[in-house]
Formats: sequence, structure tokens, C-alpha cells
Amino acid sequence: MPILRCLLLGLAMVTLICQVVAFTPIPPPTSPATGLANQIYTWRGQQIRYQCIEPASSQKSPNSNDNDNPPCALLVHGLFVNADHWRKTLVGLSEQGYRAYAIDLLGCGYSSKPPRDSQEAQDLNGEKRFQAASTVLDGVALGTANGGDRIADVDLRHPLNSCYNFYTWAEQLADFTRDIIHDDTTMASPNGNQQTTLVCNSIGTISALQAAIDRPSFYNGVFVVNPNFRELHVAEIPFPSISMPIIRNVQQLLRDKGQGLFDALAKPATVKQILMEP
Repeated sequence: MPILRCLLLGLAMVTLICQVVAFTPIPPPTSPATGLANQIYTWRGQQIRYQCIEPASSQKSPNSNDNDNPPCALLVHGLFVNADHWRKTLVGLSEQGYRAYAIDLLGCGYSSKPPRDSQEAQDLNGEKRFQAASTVLDGVALGTANGGDRIADVDLRHPLNSCYNFYTWAEQLADFTRDIIHDDTTMASPNGNQQTTLVCNSIGTISALQAAIDRPSFYNGVFVVNPNFRELHVAEIPFPSISMPIIRNVQQLLRDKGQGLFDALAKPATVKQILMEP
């Protein structure tokens, strides 16, 4: 069953990614997918790959006041993919007069992948913002898929204290916006008041929304494409006191014994089938 294989491979990848040795891949000078230069942003000692496309020369966005300071968009990918995911969107935005950036989140694509338990990973961890506060919000009103609401306690921390969480990625996006995007636009604009539009997919949605919450002055909007809203979070699943121990036991089993399953599923034919799923 392709869907089951996709789920098993996904769980195996999520639980194994944080146990590998430190790995920083070397990108080719140019992305074969986009034809754009692979550029490197050094973020807190880590390599972050990104791409940038300028506005098409014949186009000027209606949102721009001058040709030298076009509106900017930052594209944030989802789970298991990278900046190349946006190869068609980058071209489309360029044709509409945007300067568009696509970034590899930490742990993805050509960005660095420090082991979860390493000191460098813990130094990056965006969840450190909760060290002096409670990590659980009690009695939060949450919306449901059918338009209703429910009350649940929300655990803010990653259960393994991993740096690969939405707060870390949100800080990465905000710092990239400040250091790369706004630095570029500040040099082009004497006012230096350019804001960026976030464009996001899947788990990139949560990271982008958190970045906008953390740094509202950086952004003028968040454009969401097929979001993921943490369906396996304790606050979202039914009967969490029963279901969460089962899920966590399965995840622990995959972390301890999952390498064989990962090796069995991580085959070209399986990956091809998963990518063909609608």
C-alpha cells in the first residue's frame, strides 16, 4: 500500500534524522532544478543554502515604487524537501516583478544537519525561549476542522528537546530576512522599510507563521499553500492520554530499531511511488 509505505518511511526519517553524525552537504554551484546559483548563508555557525531570482527585466510589480526596490518574497518548503521544491513558483514570482528567495531549513536539503544531542544543536534550539517559563499552556481554546472548538493543554516543547522544531526554523527565517533580504533591499532603498511576504507549504507554514508572530515588522503577509497543522500534536489528536503513549512508544521503537525499516523503504522505486502520490 503506497500510503502505508509513505507513512512508515516518513516516521522512520523523522525519528532517525536526529541520530546521524554531523553532516553538511556540499551543493553544486548551480541548482539543476532551477538553474539558479546555490548561495550560502552562515547562520549561527551553520550552513544554510538558498537561491534568489531577480524580477524579470520586462516586469514591474504593481506593489513596487521603483525598479531598484522590488517587493520580496521568502519561500519556505515543507517536510522532506528543499528550496528546489519552489522551482516553478520562483519563475512565476519573477515574472510578476518580485525578487524571490527560497531557503533550505536547517536539517533539510543542502543545509547543515547537526546531531540532535550535540552542543551545537542545543545552542541553536529555538525552544530555549521557554526555559524561564512553563512549557505547557493549560486550557487553550483550539479550532476544529468542522468549525467548532475544543479545550486542550498545549505542550510547547519538542518531546526529545530536538533543535529541529518550529521555533528554531522561525528564528532561522527571521534572521535570514534581516541579514539577507532586508540587507539587500536596504542597500537598494534609502528608506530601508521594505517588508517581505512569506510563502509557505506543509510544516513550513507553522515556521513561517511563528516567524511572523516573532517579527511582525519584517513581514507584510503569509501566503499559505497546503498547510500542515501538527495533526499528531497532543492537543490535536483524540483521547491523548491513551493515544499519545502509543504513538510515543512507536516513535521510540523506530528510533531504537528503525534503521532496518528505513533501509528497506529508502529505495528508488519506493521514493518514486511516494512522489507520485496525489
